[in-house]
Amino acid sequence: MTLILDRGEWMRQLTWDSAWDMGDARLERQHQAMVGASNRLAAAIEAGETQTEAKKAISFLLIYVGTHFKDEEALMADLGYPGLEAHRLKHEHCTRRIDDLLEHHRAGHPGMLAELVRFFNYWLLEHFETADRELAAFLKARAA
Repeated sequence: MTLILDRGEWMRQLTWDSAWDMGDARLERQHQAMVGASNRLAAAIEAGETQTEAKKAISFLLIYVGTHFKDEEALMADLGYPGLEAHRLKHEHCTRRIDDLLEHHRAGHPGMLAELVRFFNYWLLEHFETADRELAAFLKARAA
């Protein structure tokens, strides 16, 4: 399933969907925290708080995304998940794109924080619906 957010939907607040449940409580909490951080960043930008709340949300997102990716990849490695390398590449792409957008923001390019929210929302939705859904099926089958 390909999810497309048009340019008018970048500020859309994401709502947790139980279809994204992973079968692992820690991963679900982390996913929910990333959705919350993206929502806080969008709200801060929309309210014009780019120098205060947006910075806090960005800092949290950067730290949390890195921690989550490491945790998720370690779990996949521990369990012998066959899709680990492809999943890791998706995480690397996300990290590189976030870094790129933040570099442009720091260089003074307008609209980069909004683009960061748009990208991250799209990426989360697409990732939850594809790569994480495959991982969830593996985790649930393994638990059964």
